[in-house]
Amino acid sequence: MFPIIISITIGVIIALLAVFALPVRPWISRTAKRRSSVALLVAFIAFLTSFLVWTLLGASLRDVFTPSLGASNNWIGMLPEYQKNRPAVIKEVWIRQIVPPSLRQACYTDRIEICDLADCLESASQECPDVPWRDIEKEQANYLNMIGICGIAALTGSLVAWRFTRSIPARDTVI
Repeated sequence: MFPIIISITIGVIIALLAVFALPVRPWISRTAKRRSSVALLVAFIAFLTSFLVWTLLGASLRDVFTPSLGASNNWIGMLPEYQKNRPAVIKEVWIRQIVPPSLRQACYTDRIEICDLADCLESASQECPDVPWRDIEKEQANYLNMIGICGIAALTGSLVAWRFTRSIPARDTVI
């Protein structure tokens, strides 16, 4: 439920920023074509923002929880190297989460130690990084789940933008 609420919030914030922060609301409100264009643009920006936020959050949460798994994990020996390369490892995991599982490369950096540490961070296995751990079906399901949650941000953003750019009726002034 929490991801849905956050995605709705992201969509609403982006729509309200687009509609009220820009001084073009009366111009947008004149035709349905302009309203549709703005709604689609807001939907795209909301989807992209939500997607990047959720993938970065996923990489950061792995960074927070995986190294603290305990002494039985091989992290104890790798911890000094991990701490030294932490931003690069998080970036590697983030890029891996952005790319669809069926199109992922083994590594997106030219430093093999970063890739090994990213493998350990993603797998959280006892014998990292020697054990193959990728479960493509599970990763694909998680990725599609994330796309759906980001789609909620896009839908919310487009509906809010459409609603707030409706035509503004002219007010009669009485003198």
